[in-house]
Amino acid sequence: MKRIAILIISILFLAPIRSIAADDIEAVFSKIRQTDGVTTDSVHYTGSDRSKANGFRMQRGSGNGWTKGERITVHSVKPKTLKHIMSTFKGYIDKGHGYSNNNWACLFFEPTKTFFGYEYSPENNTLWLLKASTDGEICIPGNWTEKTYLDATMHDPFAGATEDQLKLLGLSRLWEGVNRWFVFRDRMTVDWDSLYVAAMPEMLAAKTRQEWTDVLRRMAANAHDGHTMVYGHNDLRHAPFTTIMIDSCVYIKDIYDDKLGIAIGDRIESIDNQPVIEYADKNVVPYIASSTPQWTIHKAYDGFGLLNRLPDDTVRIKLGNGKTVEYVSGHYGKNTQTFGGRIFKFSKPTEDIAILKINSFMGSDFKRQFSELYDSIYESKALIIDVRNNGGGNSGNGDFILRLICSDSIPTARWESPTTVPALKSWGKTAEPYRGGGEKMSPYQGVPLYSGPVAILTDRGTFSAAEDFVSLFRGVGRGIVIGTPTGGSTGNGVVIELIPNHTWANICSKHDTAPDGTEFVGIGIIPDITVNETWESIFNSETDIATSKAIEYLNGIINTMTEE
Repeated sequence: MKRIAILIISILFLAPIRSIAADDIEAVFSKIRQTDGVTTDSVHYTGSDRSKANGFRMQRGSGNGWTKGERITVHSVKPKTLKHIMSTFKGYIDKGHGYSNNNWACLFFEPTKTFFGYEYSPENNTLWLLKASTDGEICIPGNWTEKTYLDATMHDPFAGATEDQLKLLGLSRLWEGVNRWFVFRDRMTVDWDSLYVAAMPEMLAAKTRQEWTDVLRRMAANAHDGHTMVYGHNDLRHAPFTTIMIDSCVYIKDIYDDKLGIAIGDRIESIDNQPVIEYADKNVVPYIASSTPQWTIHKAYDGFGLLNRLPDDTVRIKLGNGKTVEYVSGHYGKNTQTFGGRIFKFSKPTEDIAILKINSFMGSDFKRQFSELYDSIYESKALIIDVRNNGGGNSGNGDFILRLICSDSIPTARWESPTTVPALKSWGKTAEPYRGGGEKMSPYQGVPLYSGPVAILTDRGTFSAAEDFVSLFRGVGRGIVIGTPTGGSTGNGVVIELIPNHTWANICSKHDTAPDGTEFVGIGIIPDITVNETWESIFNSETDIATSKAIEYLNGIINTMTEE
């Protein structure tokens, strides 16, 4: 029964993996291409200027790089062939891979950046098919049936701009973007205009492109919001180890090069002859976008955040045991810029209790990976969901899990966003914010729902979509939250380009609250049971304190249920 349940979940809620390969579309394209009387043409497209392209069938970003492929023209298409093509495209569109309108359709497969499209003219019974791919950003003009070559590159208004002009452009766009889009503009404790003026000479004095980015990052950090930040040009390199803060001390957490002569659990006393906290306050904290002390600590001390340095910098670290270690940034260990891994980790510390560690709510493969674990989850008597150090992702993935573990309707978060009505502004009036949310999600129907007791583990690294998940979990009263307060920031961002092809800003435009209206942005979600980890529980114990507390709590419920 449970295997059938997983199959139902896959059919109802997941896009099958096979669809990514687009085998049926490839077969259709190949068969039509071999038909007598068809015309084939090579196509080359690039750019994003809508006027040059007569609009776009599909386009991403600046449409950079060349989209190349082949167009097939069938001058007298047979009704049976046309019907087969339309139905094949529709099958993929229904699975979320594209869109259609009357006599045309488009598909796009992200893993291979491949586009398939058709267009049919009833007037002259002509059919066009297009297959194209790109190593950049997809660009399919609206008049692709007429054009085999199109350079729709936008006119660059900054082609002749000096570096100083570009610097001030970036600073000005950041200032204007926060003024226009930032949902918490009225909470800011700094004079944003004065900050903007004061940053001008600093920006003009910046010599390298990394320094440009750093000035903008420091300015954005003054918004004191975890979702309002600057990113882009980055020459910095991670250290060959990670760190963690415990009880105001900083320790080596994970090591990615065994030649350094350091050990997991070693305490860092100083960096470049500065006490470690003093070093972070000067070199790290001013760049952190954060609305809470706990998120600032997480970004500064947990992971790689403490020692992002320019290549070839010599870094000198003194440990608590008196040992001094030096390394050259970018020259030690493997590439520690990115680390892959599965979204989930499943384990069973006891016969009755399962632990589901969710590392991220990001990923197009999220639902499929979860469905593979659902049998094991369903068989357990109680469940711990660990979202510690989960930086978020897609809130819809969290909703997916909630709809499988909740039997009652799930209240959704409430939110609002500022609106601008120029006419009201001219009359000295303020437009009311746009408000949404507060509806209820229904549990999934037709599949077995997990009904055992559940506990969630949180910490200061639980952030964004992970907080949305915890907030809705608590709102529906599904279980208990154990750990430390979450990072305290969520919300959708408006992305603006600051310096062309150099730096961008994400400006938080959405103010979310818990389903009952409780504020957690700028505060964090406070656990039902607060548990602080120690050096022993992190480095010298098989089970950390929060997990042990959750097991104890769930065992109590299981024993009570057994007695009844």
